[in-house]
Amino acid sequence: MQRQNQRKQMPSTAEKSIPTVSGKLSISDGNRNFYSLEILLIFCSILGMTGFCTLCAIFFSYSGTFFLHICLALIGGIAVLIGILTHFPTALLLFMIIQVASTIYLSIIAILSVSIFSNPYKWKFDETSFLGHTNDEIRKSGIILMFFSFLLIPISVCSMAAAIQLFHRCGEEKMGNKEKNKFNGKGSEVLRNRAYGNLTF
Repeated sequence: MQRQNQRKQMPSTAEKSIPTVSGKLSISDGNRNFYSLEILLIFCSILGMTGFCTLCAIFFSYSGTFFLHICLALIGGIAVLIGILTHFPTALLLFMIIQVASTIYLSIIAILSVSIFSNPYKWKFDETSFLGHTNDEIRKSGIILMFFSFLLIPISVCSMAAAIQLFHRCGEEKMGNKEKNKFNGKGSEVLRNRAYGNLTF
């Protein structure tokens, strides 16, 4: 009878060990997803900064507008690094705001580039036009703008989606750490009360 009871008890211990293994696997999968999101965000931000700065260098040629765009790109890159290295949600929120603004800006450029390519004669302003002086030059500028804008819009949207996912993960981590600290604080208080009760007894 004792052997039969031991055999019956063995599966219960094995069943208890299964959830711990599955829990470890789920944690490792979550960490892998977190790291993949970080790599995706870094890759997309580097591509976006490179393309954005190249577009500004082609058309604005070191003017005040060029330096303004470069500063915005650098702020976005710094926000990404701070958010990834420190898991600081505010930095990721700043990056998301910049990406929303850049996506809207690139969408406007994409719409205007189609108009520049199809109607180049409407975009002849003066002798200092940055788009060109002849219809062929303006049409080439429209092609360049279309290429960069339609290339950078998906990259910007992808980086924004990755930043949103990381923002939620970082918020969940902070909430989990707060709950752990509260639980540890309550546990330490219980132990102190027990120790104090034993001493008084």
